[in-house]
Amino acid sequence: MIDKNEETSTNKSSESISDNKKTGKNWFLNILAAILFISFVVFGVLFFKETIPYWRGNKAYTDMNKKAVSIKTLEPLSAEAISEAYMQTQMALPTATNVPGMPKMTPTPIPTLTADQIDLFRINALIRIDFDYLQGVNTDIVGWIFMERENINYPIVKGQNNYFYLTHLPDKTPNRLGSIFMDFRNEPDFSDDTTVLFGHNMLDDSMFAPLENYREQWYYDEHPYLYIFTPDATYRVEVFAGYLVEANDIGSLHQSFESIEEKRDFVAKSILRSTFESNVHIDDDDRIVSLFTCAYDFSNARYVVHGKLVQLTP
Repeated sequence: MIDKNEETSTNKSSESISDNKKTGKNWFLNILAAILFISFVVFGVLFFKETIPYWRGNKAYTDMNKKAVSIKTLEPLSAEAISEAYMQTQMALPTATNVPGMPKMTPTPIPTLTADQIDLFRINALIRIDFDYLQGVNTDIVGWIFMERENINYPIVKGQNNYFYLTHLPDKTPNRLGSIFMDFRNEPDFSDDTTVLFGHNMLDDSMFAPLENYREQWYYDEHPYLYIFTPDATYRVEVFAGYLVEANDIGSLHQSFESIEEKRDFVAKSILRSTFESNVHIDDDDRIVSLFTCAYDFSNARYVVHGKLVQLTP
């Protein structure tokens, strides 16, 4: 027989072991809960630390766009419809009247619009840029870049170096979104053989992030053009090549070419390296715009898009 005292002692020992197990389990669960809570707090802090600059930067750009840019939502128009609209604006102008005793005056016929004139009329009906306002914000603002049906709709700045606007907005406010900025060695009127523009590739698809989509043919087919506006001219950028480069390849983008042969070689190699095919023809006297953004294929990778600069204004 088992002694009652011994049985009681055994039960107490079992209960003690069970309590110890429960205590150990509770201790483990408490530690796990504390770790999860701390991880949640740290994640939340990092999340807000990461997203607040995006929010502030995008808000600043939105506020600037509201004051500097007027964009109309237009239904796609045919060339014939645009020509007709243009002719109606011309016909609304005062016409010459014949005065008795004076030679009979023949109205000047309205000329047929070229494709570039039609495009200029269309893009001017779509977007207007207030450069007087922008110059009041910052005299470093030299232009505006715009892509239809995409997020690219930003002022272009030109600083004293290629570093300041990496981390500053066009109004010089510090922010990781930075600005779309021109290489400081370029002329601000896009008169160089090649004008280089830089912009970050942001995770929220802002700034120059859409450029990486040119890796795919379908994207080029849907977005063959960008537009650049300056206080004195409107340009269409006809995209003809895009490919991966290293960061130090900026030195090979040729703000000026030493010879026509060097330019032809540069264009030919760019087309061969391109991730998409284009039918854009580059003449010897054409100017080029190179758009430069980050890529993540390897350390210091960049994606560059080249376009032919076509001046639409006289």
